[in-house]
Amino acid sequence: MFHVKQSADSDLLCGVIKLSKDGEWFHEGVEITHERTVELFNRSIRKENGRYVLRVGDEVCDLVIEDAPFIVRRVDRDGDGLLLHLSNLTSVPLDTENLEVGDGNVLYARVGPQKDRARFSRPAYYQLAEFLHQEKDGRYFLLIGNKSFPLKI
Repeated sequence: MFHVKQSADSDLLCGVIKLSKDGEWFHEGVEITHERTVELFNRSIRKENGRYVLRVGDEVCDLVIEDAPFIVRRVDRDGDGLLLHLSNLTSVPLDTENLEVGDGNVLYARVGPQKDRARFSRPAYYQLAEFLHQEKDGRYFLLIGNKSFPLKI
């Protein structure tokens, strides 16, 4: 798959591995489409020493991340809240305090213990929008059941 990072020249050992803003994987500019490899790579993103790497067992390669290390693939209602399903095959409850809007009005959530940035896919954005409402003063809130969650975006 790739070689163990043995020196500062990890690009020479691994080649350039890139994660696009839409969650597509590339090696040396060629898209990786093998489903199980993509799944393995999505589960193997780690933050080490302030940078993101791809770690599979003892093998480590630096990553070029175009935007965010994780993608919100789906949003489901979960009792009185919402559950975000991420590209790394984990699910986390939505914390409305951790929503943010980036350039181009792209929606992000901060997730996990390190508050990593997760970019909402278009389908996930539309699923979240079903719960979005605007107050008369222009502020937005999520309405889930009979609970209202003001947004700071």
